[in-house]
Amino acid sequence: MDATAAVLAPAGAFTAFTYLHAVPLTPARRFRELLASRFEEVVPSRTIWRNPPPAFVLHARRPRP
Repeated sequence: MDATAAVLAPAGAFTAFTYLHAVPLTPARRFRELLASRFEEVVPSRTIWRNPPPAFVLHARRPRP
């Protein structure tokens, strides 16, 4: 994640999708914590219920210097 944040422009964004059932799992929590530590803003999309399994997108914006 350090390398990803380092190559993004100041107004850059990193986008990742995840499945709803994974939200409470430890690796998913660690990933969200990592995003929050490397980006100023992390915004989840609405849940896509028609996707099997349901999913959503995380938009991480403005990498921290």
